[in-house]
Amino acid sequence: MISEWLSRVGSAIPRGFSRHYILTLLKDRPMTGKEIIDKAVEQSNGKWKPSPGLIYPLLARLLDEGLIEERKEDGRYT
Repeated sequence: MISEWLSRVGSAIPRGFSRHYILTLLKDRPMTGKEIIDKAVEQSNGKWKPSPGLIYPLLARLLDEGLIEERKEDGRYT
């Protein structure tokens, strides 16, 4: 998914992409912030490595907006 897209647009990640990407991943299965970062690196063949400083504040905003939930038992987001 990401790899094909990055090959067309280069390394620039447009505004809002990270939000959309996280929501898309979490529709498939619950994940931790670290798993989200690892999946982005894997899917982009290492071309995009979102930082924890991007992912965790974004997860907090999505929680505040009620778009995702954090599971208490394992800390994964759904």
